[in-house]
Amino acid sequence: MRDADFPWLVVFLTVALVSVRLSRRMFGTWFSPLTMYIGMNALSMAMYHIKWLAYHEVCVATHLILLGSMFAFYVGSHNALGRGFKPESLRAAPKPDFANLDHFFYITVVISTFGWILASMILVSKFGFGVLVRNIWMLQNEFQMQFIGYLNMLGILVLPIHVIRYLHGRTRPLDLLLVGSALFGLLLSGIKGYLVVSTIGAMVVWSVVRPDRFRPAHLMGALGVLLMFFIVYSARIDVFVSNSFAGSEVSQKFSYLQRPYLYFTGSWPAFESVITGIMPDQPRWGFVTLQPLWKLLSGLGIIESVPHVLPFSTTGVSPFNVYAFAGEVFWDWGLTGCLIFSWLLGHISTRLYLRARRCPYWGHTLVYGVVGYGVFMSTFAYFFRFNMMLLLLYTYMFGFVLPRGGIFVDRRWRG
Repeated sequence: MRDADFPWLVVFLTVALVSVRLSRRMFGTWFSPLTMYIGMNALSMAMYHIKWLAYHEVCVATHLILLGSMFAFYVGSHNALGRGFKPESLRAAPKPDFANLDHFFYITVVISTFGWILASMILVSKFGFGVLVRNIWMLQNEFQMQFIGYLNMLGILVLPIHVIRYLHGRTRPLDLLLVGSALFGLLLSGIKGYLVVSTIGAMVVWSVVRPDRFRPAHLMGALGVLLMFFIVYSARIDVFVSNSFAGSEVSQKFSYLQRPYLYFTGSWPAFESVITGIMPDQPRWGFVTLQPLWKLLSGLGIIESVPHVLPFSTTGVSPFNVYAFAGEVFWDWGLTGCLIFSWLLGHISTRLYLRARRCPYWGHTLVYGVVGYGVFMSTFAYFFRFNMMLLLLYTYMFGFVLPRGGIFVDRRWRG
């Protein structure tokens, strides 16, 4: 870490602490959308300035755009509260409404289990069981088959919905086996992001159902589990990706932590490529934020297929193709669009948070858990894409529309 990094380190650590203070004042709890967006982005940028890896320098403009995005998020969150809101109003939790909860859990487990069993049978018949066991890395490229893969992906929702049932005392011993089946399917997919979504989503759900009992230690525990999973995944499945980079002497001694550090902080030097105009032209207008629309239209054959990943840029140590929420929205719409989307995310996520805290129906808690994951991981990438939209659509259809006579939202809730 150079001397010039220290002031920025102090600034962003201070911003992270302020976000916790604001969260307590606005919502009466330390863990809210404010903490997830402002706190996690600030902590990530602060960690970047430790320079554990040999990153190239991030310019002042990148820092200021991130700070502007954080402020826009705060304004959107504050606007969502409305006049006369008091945090005391969130303390009186309503009597839970468990209608359709168990049905949703078991239907989702059956669908996801059918998905991974069917994909496994196809792969075994194609390659043989022994080949797959000896070359487990093959799952990363072969398992998520077209259409079948979406069935397995729905298993992401199983752990969050299990947490809701567990915290309300509605689980049975057999349910753990069913949760294990869904998580096993996500592991087989070879896509580490699936297990991350499920774990973080479950943590966000827990923080809403039991806000008075959710402690920083629980957050650190969840992140610790993900860190261990990431290390094992990199060693066994992601075997063709480098896990050793140029950096400090300490980072060389703990090389197995270098890639997790890259994922937590690499978006900022990559974002620099967006700011300085190094990124190539977009293959389609609104490439990031309108991706669900372009994916649907290309799937119907109306337009040509567009790339499903962003182009790579350099961070100084490794190519990187994620640019944080602020960076990817900036690439789409520029500074004005970045501020508007940050305001929208703050407003919408806070509205969903308040609804999950106030409304008795469990479906609102799960919706916030899915959206909350995107807020929590905004330090890494813009996640409101086709897969997340599919999870939300499935939740609304099977949690609201079909079992509730076509009612798309809970009309009993106001505010």
